Amino acid sequence: MAEQKGILRKQPQEHEEPRIENEELVNEDDHEHNEQPENEDELTLEPRVAKAISDEVCKIMEEKLPALIAKALKDTLKDKPEGTKESTKEESKQKWSSGLKRNGDDKPGLFMKRLKVEEVETCIKCGKKHWGKCRLGTTLCYRCGQSGHFSYNCSSVHQCYNCGGFISKNCLKPKTKINESTKPEGSKGVEKHKAKAHAFTMTKDQVDKDPDVVTGTFLINDGCSHACYGVNMTLLPYSYWVSMIAPVLVTGHESPFIEKVVNAVLDRLFLLNSCVDEDLVGMRTRHQELELLLDVNSVGVRMVGIWGVGGGGKTTLATSLYMKISQDFQNHCIVENIRERACKHDLTKLQKNMLSALFNVKEEISSVVVGKNMIKNMSSRRKVLVILDDVDKLDQLEALAGKHNWFGSGSRIIITTRDQHLLRAHKVYHVYSIRLLTDDEAVQVFKIHAYNEEDPVEDYETLSKSVISYASGLPLALKVIGSFLCDKNKNEWMSALDKLKEKPDRTVMDILKLSFDGLEDDQKDLFLDIACFWRFESPDYAMEMFEACAGYHPEIEIKVLRQKALITIVNKWGVNVLDMHDLVQEMGHYIVRGEHPNDPRKRSRVWKREDMEEMCFGDATMENYETEALRYHGRDKNDISSRICEIMSSMKKLRWIDVNFIKDVKGDGRPTIFSDSFHPIELCFLKLEFGKQKELWKGCKHLPHLKVLHLESMDLQSTPDFHGLPQLQKLTLNSCYYLEEIHPSIGSHTSLEYLKIFNCRKLRMFPTVVHMRNLKTLKIRLCDLKNGEIPSGIGELSKLKELDLGSNDFSHLDFSISQLTCLKVLNLSRCDNLIELPDLPSSLVFLNAKHWIPRTTNIVNGGERLLQSMLEGDAIKNGSMILLPPGFKIPMGFTPPLLKVRRYTLQLPENWQDYFSGFLICVVLDYVMFLGDDFKIIVKQALSGVSFEDDLVWEESDGKWYTLVWYVSFDLLRDTARWNQTYKALSFEITEGKCSGFGARLVAKKNRSGLMETSTTNSYDYTPLFKIEYDKASNAIMMSSLYNYS
Repeated sequence: MAEQKGILRKQPQEHEEPRIENEELVNEDDHEHNEQPENEDELTLEPRVAKAISDEVCKIMEEKLPALIAKALKDTLKDKPEGTKESTKEESKQKWSSGLKRNGDDKPGLFMKRLKVEEVETCIKCGKKHWGKCRLGTTLCYRCGQSGHFSYNCSSVHQCYNCGGFISKNCLKPKTKINESTKPEGSKGVEKHKAKAHAFTMTKDQVDKDPDVVTGTFLINDGCSHACYGVNMTLLPYSYWVSMIAPVLVTGHESPFIEKVVNAVLDRLFLLNSCVDEDLVGMRTRHQELELLLDVNSVGVRMVGIWGVGGGGKTTLATSLYMKISQDFQNHCIVENIRERACKHDLTKLQKNMLSALFNVKEEISSVVVGKNMIKNMSSRRKVLVILDDVDKLDQLEALAGKHNWFGSGSRIIITTRDQHLLRAHKVYHVYSIRLLTDDEAVQVFKIHAYNEEDPVEDYETLSKSVISYASGLPLALKVIGSFLCDKNKNEWMSALDKLKEKPDRTVMDILKLSFDGLEDDQKDLFLDIACFWRFESPDYAMEMFEACAGYHPEIEIKVLRQKALITIVNKWGVNVLDMHDLVQEMGHYIVRGEHPNDPRKRSRVWKREDMEEMCFGDATMENYETEALRYHGRDKNDISSRICEIMSSMKKLRWIDVNFIKDVKGDGRPTIFSDSFHPIELCFLKLEFGKQKELWKGCKHLPHLKVLHLESMDLQSTPDFHGLPQLQKLTLNSCYYLEEIHPSIGSHTSLEYLKIFNCRKLRMFPTVVHMRNLKTLKIRLCDLKNGEIPSGIGELSKLKELDLGSNDFSHLDFSISQLTCLKVLNLSRCDNLIELPDLPSSLVFLNAKHWIPRTTNIVNGGERLLQSMLEGDAIKNGSMILLPPGFKIPMGFTPPLLKVRRYTLQLPENWQDYFSGFLICVVLDYVMFLGDDFKIIVKQALSGVSFEDDLVWEESDGKWYTLVWYVSFDLLRDTARWNQTYKALSFEITEGKCSGFGARLVAKKNRSGLMETSTTNSYDYTPLFKIEYDKASNAIMMSSLYNYS
């Protein structure tokens, strides 16, 4: 076995007490010239360890690393499993005290100095820790203090046992084995330098019980060696420590300890090498990620943006990296607080400051154009590093770093901003999105600022968790709140935390509010609406309200808010929702409460239940000209619906109302109706649920801007007169069980685009719809309407795209659906009395005709006719269609036959795209599959064709099964990744649900002669119904249907 240097375990004699053997304690400068292992290539480090311990770290490794590893080991070993017996401080001191010595003059010796290096204050002049007067900048030897030589050839340094000269880390002589013949003259005793390892004599039980000893198995010289080392072994050469902490081959329960040591050491080394702040936490990985974007060693000019929420650490990251890499550039500077300084001075002042910092010139700049030319002329041949901090306007970037060719090759421009759009508009293609702190990092940051070591607060750990949760990883909040609490006692902490719940820290809010102040007025209103009402709500649902409000342009304005890091759209609970940082939402609440801190009636928005209830018991007759938006969801304990109606009747500036009264709770006997004074001229959106009102208001109300009226689970017997709602675009009457009459005025409403009547079973007659010439969606569902009760004028709605007449009792329709030439979606499901399926328009792309119990053979056999009609329609060329036919006539006659599989493989002929237009897929699914609104099929390349030998052919069986037929044209698939015309076979797979039969075939191209119906306009639009995209997770094409099949 090759000689192993470092720590060796010596097997003890029975009943032998552990001891420590040190042949000699060496001078600290000996670390510059320690003999390295002969087979260095065999010490394999993890890539991230090797990268982190770089040349820059090695400069300070000699003094810092041993103490750091000792501290990291101590911290790590605190987490050893329960049952491990911990030594007392006195026992540890005795156990490891043999290596501690003092010089004769009773001053701290070299080894005591190293062990206590962290107790010495950092020198202000040189930035290092040492005793005595700092000799930086003098010609004196840093070692002995004498002149005429330097520390590397100081006579007090030990003689090099390899070359015979003074010890130097630059010794180039090949290392040879030292024997009596090769010893330098006068080098008596030099062989003592061979052994610098501590030898432990301990039993395995003693090792396992000792909390200050860690064992591990390492791969050395292609062999496994078991090593044992303790926390006070700070005198070992750096290379030996690397060999011990590198987790090359670690077995057993030691692996987590070794991994924690590595991470702890690397993080501490990063802080020691930082020139900005010793308290930086979590920056090591962020530095590495940003450095990859900068790619400092590459040629050319690169601009890199750092984007994120205010207070998220953008400036800290940029400046700390600047201090690390600035020495690699000819000229460098930081232009700080550009947002603030641009408000106080013109851009020429910033240009002057930038040139002065870069080139030490102090020329006056008469205009921005002159400044641009000066920056370009002076920088174009220089490799520069520039930090542009907190940019918020495009003209600032154009004035300070207009184009890449302003700067010399190798230059790097780092831009911090809260506005992602600025970076894109300025052609900054490399953008680093700032990551907020993890919980562990937040704990460290907060402790740095809040923990008082001399007088620690009682229950610090418990109290600090509240702040960590409140800050949600925002460094600014942790620093500001931590600094405020550092000298407070427990009661004061608790009082401050209670205050934060009601009144946030003003310093944090003011910094976050800078992003809000830069918005336009409409964007500010939209942001405050989201912060107060729409967080964690579906964007589609919120968009309905935003589009109704006058002056809102939600599509572009939501994008602006996202680019300014004020809101996000995330997947939560399986759906996409609007979201924002907790403190950004708190900032929105802070702005609204600031309008009038003590009176919610005088605020623009009311969203807290407590505020609404407080208003209800005030003076309800006082007119309110402040409140613009109101949301209230009642409690189960008391019903104040009548008072809410009174309060809303007094609000004159309401834009939108969303009120959910209490279900199944008796009222207070007072009328729950809007009074005659209810007259909000600017009202755009009105949604009421579970109200006890028999009618909304008396007579005709003039609400000229109302666009959306949503009434759900109300006790209404009749609807209001719609003549006073000229802008009404969307009307929903959902589960109004007592509704008997819809006011006839709705029939002449020309602005209406969406009308839904659902589960209103007492409704017997629907008004005429012939004049609703702009109606695009009509849903009359689960209303038990019979023959003659469905309005016949539906056949004349030329713009109608979606018609849902499901779950009604009619047996036939009194109008022709084939005349609806723009119709895309038709739902006739659960119309159990329907005798025959109607003729369809060629524009149709989705038909739901599934039944609980098909009553006649006509409707069962009609499925094949409908399929043939759809395959001859408009979608055959470049579209997609879904058919849910009644019965199993289609799957029984499908060719090739369906198989009892979830994955179906289809063999493709030569040149298949030349002779066929698309795929026809037939699936027999469990009814549960149709309760959701998301159905997916995965399509990917297959290695083999269809095989009937191993798979069973599908046969009709009992149970609630439904047929789904889906046609997808090749044109829809060509734009997706992984689509290849050379495929020989494709597999189709159902992602969820029970599948009893599955099949697929190609659909041949056909001539369009002899078609039953043709569309007069090219109105095909599949976007709302289907989504076809490449899915990276499955490396396949994912076809999704977005329609509710119920």
